[in-house]
Amino acid sequence: MLNMSEERINCTIDHKIHQYLFSGTYILALLVGFPTNAYSLYHAWLQLRARNELGVYLLNLTVSDLLYLASLPVWLQYIFYEDNWVYSELACRVCGFLLYDNIYISISFLCCISIDRYLAVVYPLRFSALRTMKAAALVSAVVWIKELAESFLSRTFGSFGL
Repeated sequence: MLNMSEERINCTIDHKIHQYLFSGTYILALLVGFPTNAYSLYHAWLQLRARNELGVYLLNLTVSDLLYLASLPVWLQYIFYEDNWVYSELACRVCGFLLYDNIYISISFLCCISIDRYLAVVYPLRFSALRTMKAAALVSAVVWIKELAESFLSRTFGSFGL
């Protein structure tokens, strides 16, 4: 019988599943994401041309998704190089932001779209002053500034536990 100090524990992690699963998912996201977001960009433009505030939110959501998709080739290279980052630290931070923090930006714009549609259906007259292109642009700017500031502060000073 071996006592605890004599036991040898082999704790290695095989990253093959990581390489196959993530790379397959990223490639699929690129193949589906770019054409569908290009199509969404066209519809956002049509909404903007019609002076509909929904177009502002759709445009920002699409830009957010396209920025996420733009980071995926770099992450694919990282995976294929067996988790070896070959770019600068700044590139790592930017790509990390695009990959991880971008989800909060997308969720924020989906919430904006949901609230806008709710107000349009349930209170079409009462909140019409809030449903303007100018208000949508202001809300969109606040979303981007809030997420960029939060990302900067959390990377600079650590997590706030929020």
